[in-house]
Amino acid sequence: MARSPLFVGSSPAAPPLSLSWSPQEQWVWGKVCDGQMADLQEFHHVGELVDLTQPKEWAIRHILRSCFLWQILCDEPYCSVIPAAGVRIKGAWWSERLDYPHHHIHHDLCLRACRFDSSVNLAGLQTTGTLSFEGSHFAEAFTLRGSSIKQDLVFDGCTMPMPLDMEAIAVGGLLWLGAHGTFASVNLKGSRIGRGLSISKTTIEGGLNIEQSQVAGNVYIEKSEVLSDLSMENTSVQGQLSCSNSMIFGCLKMKGLHVHGDAYLRHGLQCESVDFHEAQLDARLVILHSHIDSLMNFEGIKVGGSLSIGQNVSCPEINFEYARVVESLTLIGVHISSIMNLRYTQILGDVIIGSHTQLDTINLSQVLVGGSVLFLNANVKNELNMQDIRVGGSLNLYDNDGFGPVNLDRAEIQGRLSIVGATFSANLSMEGIQAHGGVFFGEGTRFTQVSLSHH
Repeated sequence: MARSPLFVGSSPAAPPLSLSWSPQEQWVWGKVCDGQMADLQEFHHVGELVDLTQPKEWAIRHILRSCFLWQILCDEPYCSVIPAAGVRIKGAWWSERLDYPHHHIHHDLCLRACRFDSSVNLAGLQTTGTLSFEGSHFAEAFTLRGSSIKQDLVFDGCTMPMPLDMEAIAVGGLLWLGAHGTFASVNLKGSRIGRGLSISKTTIEGGLNIEQSQVAGNVYIEKSEVLSDLSMENTSVQGQLSCSNSMIFGCLKMKGLHVHGDAYLRHGLQCESVDFHEAQLDARLVILHSHIDSLMNFEGIKVGGSLSIGQNVSCPEINFEYARVVESLTLIGVHISSIMNLRYTQILGDVIIGSHTQLDTINLSQVLVGGSVLFLNANVKNELNMQDIRVGGSLNLYDNDGFGPVNLDRAEIQGRLSIVGATFSANLSMEGIQAHGGVFFGEGTRFTQVSLSHH
């Protein structure tokens, strides 16, 4: 005689249990039908005593099969009766390979604090809800390449010793990688992310690739470590970009990046080098409290707002050649041990260099400044080259400035050239200078040698 089908869950519409399901799978389905989280730490066989106060140990009663998961998610009569809370399972042990590419899911799926012993292949997955793997451990590679997640995608607290491949993924909501997660590498190349990307308190042992992607919201990378390169080359961010209190052991690659909101590198950021070559930032660029081991390259960058560097930023070299800044450029408390190159740069507002800024060499030759130029309490150890500079306002070298050789040959200043309280340890050359507002030398200025031919 055939056995009668079993029914579980408080809902009278709940379909019968499959006779092929294990006891824990039957229990999980009951929890799903009741709209509850199915925490397998709470499951035990009849008569089995489980001390829930003790640390969880993986046991056979935690094992779920991949065929069970996809049966309830994709097959009738199960998928159509899943409540609005979706499928939420905690503490499951998935010993089999999850190989279900190009499937369609019409509910939220949350697999929290689970163990995955084999690879996970969800390439091309289509889901109308949220997909979460919060706190789970993956022993093998995970791919979501080409998938579409209509709501949020969550990898908070995950451990992945093999690569996480999300190339060409589409996420309608937020993409989360945080809560002390550890990843071998993360590939988001060509992705489209709706509400934003958040990477916080995360370690990525290889590279983080977000190249050629589109983010409709903000991108936050904070309190994280990337042990190789972090690349956002040719990516578009509609909101803000913030990279803070993080260590990038390779290069921060931002060539061709387009950020519509403010961009921040701040709060203890450390990296090998920074490359914003030909990037476009529609609002402000702010760099604070950061250390860069080698070159910061901003050649050809376009900044629609102000550009501020300060508060203990240090690096050997900064290159702004051919850059364009719509508002002001400010350096406060910056330490550059080699050269800062602004040759051919256009700055439509003011240039302010001061407050304990230490520079070895600075090249401002053939720079166009729409406003004024102010050096205040700055020190340039070697050459300050302002040959052929064009200044729409005044040019001021003020209190406690210290300079080596200074070249102002053929400079054109619409306002006044004022030098007050500055010290020149080498030659000040002003051959062919044009200062339409006049030249003023004030009290406390000390010269070693001056070459002056004023038009």
